[in-house]
Amino acid sequence: MKQITKKPDISRMLTTQTPQKPAIPLKPVTAAEWKELAATLSPYERGLARSHDFDASPGELLIIPNRRSGEPSRVYVGISSPDNLWAFSTAATNLPAGTYRIDDSASAMDADQAY
Repeated sequence: MKQITKKPDISRMLTTQTPQKPAIPLKPVTAAEWKELAATLSPYERGLARSHDFDASPGELLIIPNRRSGEPSRVYVGISSPDNLWAFSTAATNLPAGTYRIDDSASAMDADQAY
């Protein structure tokens, strides 16, 4: 008995859609860390933080929009301590729809702890 193998339709694999947007980084930061971190931010980001009275209190979010599109480009998440497993619970319910990732350079929390 001869088996017939059908070749995959490559045209279905190709798409004209734009590539997916990269995930928006979430940067966990404690109030103590924020004071040092804020000094390293761009004037634009520092201004946003001041205008929103962001001080990295636990559960507080600072969404940094892209200057051109207005869409979120980074989010600072206030946490109480690096070992708090619930640090991102507020973010999960208060962020706009999108794809987010824990910032790889996050010194305040090991990304594995956020799950």
